[in-house]
Amino acid sequence: MSTSENQTQISDLNPEHETDETDFILSARNLVKYFPITSGIMSRVVGHVHAVDDVSFDVPRGKTIGVVGESGCGKTTLGRTILRLSQPTSGDVFFEGDNIAKMSLRKYRKYRRQMQIVFQDPYASLNPRMMVKNILREPLLVHKTLRKRQINNYILRVMREVGLDLEHLNRFPHEFSGGQRQRICIARALVLNPHFVVLDEPTASVDVSVQARVLNLLKRLQKIRNLTYMFISHDLSVVTHMSDIVMVMYLGKILEIGPKRIFTLKGSEVHPYTLALGSALPIPDPLYEKKQIILRGDVPNPANPPPGCRFHTRCPEARQICTEKVPELEKTGSFHYIACHFRE
Repeated sequence: MSTSENQTQISDLNPEHETDETDFILSARNLVKYFPITSGIMSRVVGHVHAVDDVSFDVPRGKTIGVVGESGCGKTTLGRTILRLSQPTSGDVFFEGDNIAKMSLRKYRKYRRQMQIVFQDPYASLNPRMMVKNILREPLLVHKTLRKRQINNYILRVMREVGLDLEHLNRFPHEFSGGQRQRICIARALVLNPHFVVLDEPTASVDVSVQARVLNLLKRLQKIRNLTYMFISHDLSVVTHMSDIVMVMYLGKILEIGPKRIFTLKGSEVHPYTLALGSALPIPDPLYEKKQIILRGDVPNPANPPPGCRFHTRCPEARQICTEKVPELEKTGSFHYIACHFRE
């Protein structure tokens, strides 16, 4: 999909007002991330894992774009590549109008403050040897955003904003519950006052009873701070609850993108893969009989993706053309785009 085509696409996702460049806090263009596969004593490169393969999309300012798909489809790699925690193989990432994918690390340093991430596993992402006050103080000292005498009061204010208090500052990560640790990770992402936050399955490691409170906290913080989120999850119901725009990924490719109402209406036209994801969700009604779509086989090897449509090896609607030609994202109506040869 060309750049001009993609601009039209995301503009259509905001039909309420006329869209211009300032409406997008982040734009990815033909973004690619391959991981080399080495072999032998000389570590010769014998192949590549196609984690993210030619992805283009825009993120409207102050909104949430949800990324959904099975494990191994490239969701987390996409988020890390956008933040340059993993260096892109090729492509462009524009943040606030500047191409951060091509600039030097020294110049990119100021953008680190504006782009943060909340990792999936809060315990693994927190230093077990540091107390919470030092975990939150460290980014402020590195980026020198506040004077030292202001840091303690500021940290306490951020802690209370995420539902923690003064007594929690002098504890270590292992002394907290899973939900409290995730709140600490959220606080750490917020101390630098970012504009854009990647949420990498932030509720996957907490109990179901805690998930709703964490999600509501994230929504409240977004409203208060005017944050822009990229919300990554394998759960389509959680993504549609949190997001304004939903993007479905499979084996490094975008298969579908559109406003969340497309994915919540019964009988709406969606990609066969999205339909299968939705059919796997439990319905809180014992009398409702739901037909689950069982996909055949396993996800193909990302080091050797199938030709044509990446999903054709498991798609119940696959035809000969699906094995030969890569489908482009095309408009199907209602500001909705699908990459499928048989979307009609």
